[in-house]
Amino acid sequence: MSIANNAAKKSRGITFADAREAAITGYIRGGARRAAAEAIVGAAADDVASLVTRELTGEMLKTFVLALDLECGRYVRRHGAAMF
Repeated sequence: MSIANNAAKKSRGITFADAREAAITGYIRGGARRAAAEAIVGAAADDVASLVTRELTGEMLKTFVLALDLECGRYVRRHGAAMF
């Protein structure tokens, strides 16, 4: 993943805030409205909030990505084309 590769080049590790911002940016670049992107990422973040520490491990990042996928599916089922 480019997030992990970019973080490896920096002096600090990737944080959950970095992953959230990258996810929002990714959804927007994929055509989603900002409000939809923020709703999806916010719901996924809530799903994994109790598991998150300051720095993400590889496994935690995978868990967050899976939560994003789940919440995106839910959002599309509820709102359909309003996402775009």
